Amino acid sequence: MAVKFKIKVVKIGNSLRITIPKEVAEAINLKAGDLVDISLENNCIIVHKIEQEQHKIKKSRNEN
Repeated sequence: MAVKFKIKVVKIGNSLRITIPKEVAEAINLKAGDLVDISLENNCIIVHKIEQEQHKIKKSRNEN
């Protein structure tokens, strides 16, 4: 699904923030408190939702 939005970047303290549009969040079932991976590829910001099972596996590996 190709979805495109223009979103203004906002400065909050020392950080810059953007808001994920509701339509995008709903499309990937993203909710407050979910974890995401953020990477930079070819001058593009990639945000990838971490599924709960992936998070549990990563967390258990880090605890050992």
